[in-house]
Amino acid sequence: MSTLPVPLPRDLEEFIDSMVKSGKASNKADAVCKALKKYAEDQAIEAVLRAEQEAREGKVLKGDLQTLLKKIELFLHTQASQKKHYFLRLVIMMYIRNKKFTIQT
Repeated sequence: MSTLPVPLPRDLEEFIDSMVKSGKASNKADAVCKALKKYAEDQAIEAVLRAEQEAREGKVLKGDLQTLLKKIELFLHTQASQKKHYFLRLVIMMYIRNKKFTIQT
């Protein structure tokens, strides 16, 4: 694990302190890690919701299946491991529901 010095505005520092004092985080580093993990999860969910909206609008995800899988794997590699399965389940659900992948050979 690495450390990263980050300057914070006073209000964020106070929020982090309140998370520790209330027991929602064990220390300041834990509070920041939890916040970043939540942000990454929110971004993944937003990406799926955007993709579902595009599917409803008739937009189709086109391309070579291997290329698409590599892009998904790259995205999943950057996510926290506990979020990978959740995101992958959402992607598979969306695929099964819409069946709008166009595979080009």
